[in-house]
Amino acid sequence: MLGNLKTNHIFFSGIGGVSMNALALILKENGYVVTGSDRSASKITDRLVKAGISVFIGQKAENITPDLGLVVRTAAVPLDAPEIVKATELGIPVMERSTLLGLVMKKYNERINVCGTHGKTTTTSMMALCLMKAAKEPTVTVGGDFPQIDGNLLLGKNDYFVCEACEYVESFLEFFPSATILLNIEEDHLDYYRDIAHIRSAFQKFTDKTENIIVANGDDENVRLLDYSGTKAVFYGLESGDYLAKNVVFYPDRTEYDVTYQDEILAHVVLTVAGAHNVSNSLAVFALCRELGIPKEPVLEALYEFGGAKRRMEYKGQYNLVPVYDDYAHHPTEIETTVSSIRQKNPKRLVMLFQPHTYTRTKTLKDDFIRVLKTVDLLYIADIYAAREKDPGDISSRDLCDAIPNSHYTPALSDAVIELKATLQDGDIFVTVGAGDVYLAGEDLLNN
Repeated sequence: MLGNLKTNHIFFSGIGGVSMNALALILKENGYVVTGSDRSASKITDRLVKAGISVFIGQKAENITPDLGLVVRTAAVPLDAPEIVKATELGIPVMERSTLLGLVMKKYNERINVCGTHGKTTTTSMMALCLMKAAKEPTVTVGGDFPQIDGNLLLGKNDYFVCEACEYVESFLEFFPSATILLNIEEDHLDYYRDIAHIRSAFQKFTDKTENIIVANGDDENVRLLDYSGTKAVFYGLESGDYLAKNVVFYPDRTEYDVTYQDEILAHVVLTVAGAHNVSNSLAVFALCRELGIPKEPVLEALYEFGGAKRRMEYKGQYNLVPVYDDYAHHPTEIETTVSSIRQKNPKRLVMLFQPHTYTRTKTLKDDFIRVLKTVDLLYIADIYAAREKDPGDISSRDLCDAIPNSHYTPALSDAVIELKATLQDGDIFVTVGAGDVYLAGEDLLNN
């Protein structure tokens, strides 16, 4: 799988990452000796230890020993990190995570990649469940916990490999897709990309790499602007495409629609997840399954049973009769989708705790965040979750609050919980929103 290495002992620097732990388990399953390190213990590192993988807590130079054949790092581990410097001194090859993922997927016959600015985890999970229901025994790696596979990794046979393809720093260009679902293209990750044209160029390179079939969103202008002349492409959409969702009806507990292909009705789909975005996501999956020759019966069954991935409009419980949800949305379009999904449930009042994710995104998309967040009935905004960035001092959550009526600046999550206990009432729906640790506030609320 990895060619000629000095030994089959692979070390993962940052092994607790979602993609890294999946790769570690795949390599272990394929006969490699796997160890790794991370900054702190977590449920993921505990799971790896139970699987027989030694994990060092603390990323130190002494973790790197001469018997290693390869060191794998995430983009979050810089080249000047102690473990990477030590590996270089010892002459041990160092490989970035995305490069390894590309090499791993090459051993599979059908390599299904799901790409786009939004919706990758949900759509990848839907696709995985369809293949599972069709008895294809796929290997699946997802960017979040998917209850039907009890985590973010499912080890299957060598016929189907399903994964997310993230565009950040163009890492997905290391992959080898045979089939691609292209969901959407919007401005994001502007700490790396110059503008939307730069982002489109990355997706163009990725679609050019796709070998057999691209299923692309015909409703998305930037998706339509790409050149598909090198690979077979079909389009899907609610408004424009070869595959269309028609007669869409939204109910509080479900969504129904008909799938048509060039005006012929192919199937009636029933979803138990809310929102027009999930109509679009499920339509993309249906279209690719049909193009791959997967029978529609298990596909329809899977789409009905799909209950969502963790942190994607995840129902967490009730606080004094108020339903509590959590969503990973951290881009204005994603938040708009979350709001729309909750409105489908007809609450008297939508209450949200939002934690912005990264200073760059908050500053660059500030006006869009304000526009979308103004549609929330009662809004609390916590301090920005820095992630990989340092505070530049020119943007803050208070800047958002100052421009949004019915919003309250609650810097710490604990501040927000105190406020929420005093204000939530029967008829509300409450949701925590953001890609950081905002979900802890909802859990704290429920625990009390």
